[in-house]
Amino acid sequence: MVKWAVVTDFDGTVTLKDVSDALLLHFKAAGREEIERSYDPSVELERWMTAYYRLLKVPRPRIEEYVRDSARLRGGFQELSAFCAGSGVPLEIVSGGLDVYIDCLLRYWRLKISAYRARARFTPEGISIDYPFLRNTSLDEFKAERVRHYQEKGYEVLFCGDGTSDLKAARLADAVFATKRLRIFCGKENIRHRRLKNFFDVKSFLSKSRGGR
Repeated sequence: MVKWAVVTDFDGTVTLKDVSDALLLHFKAAGREEIERSYDPSVELERWMTAYYRLLKVPRPRIEEYVRDSARLRGGFQELSAFCAGSGVPLEIVSGGLDVYIDCLLRYWRLKISAYRARARFTPEGISIDYPFLRNTSLDEFKAERVRHYQEKGYEVLFCGDGTSDLKAARLADAVFATKRLRIFCGKENIRHRRLKNFFDVKSFLSKSRGGR
């Protein structure tokens, strides 16, 4: 029986829309053109995030209230989480997003999942963020490292993502579910992938691959 592990992005992957982009737009810390530029492959996302969240002078409770009201979970993710927990399939989130909204939403949706994400500190000058898990590597390389981590332990790795920081991980993964920009990149590079419409499809793929029902 094949042993699977699942590594997934958060914004625009676990969620239907990018929560970070929505926050910055809603509280006017960044405009649509600035956000669009952040998706250029030449842009180092973690540096971009650090710069623009410094401009966001909003208290934690307002951010948490906003994301609880506006963020939407992609269908099937709770079912996938339960399947992985019950089947011994490692499942983790690796994101350039912030703990302030990722942790808030995971609690709100009653999901207990390991998550690598930025750490936010609220100051009078804005939100200061850092990525303690990166340790002098880039976000896209770290995502790829998490895929390699499980492969070296004997797992096949299923990766889910939507953006430019997900491409290196997608190149290495044994199975890829992609949406939005990542789907376009995979098409251009002839990376075999499936369209991520919902996580019911991911759960079905894992179940069949493991010989389950």
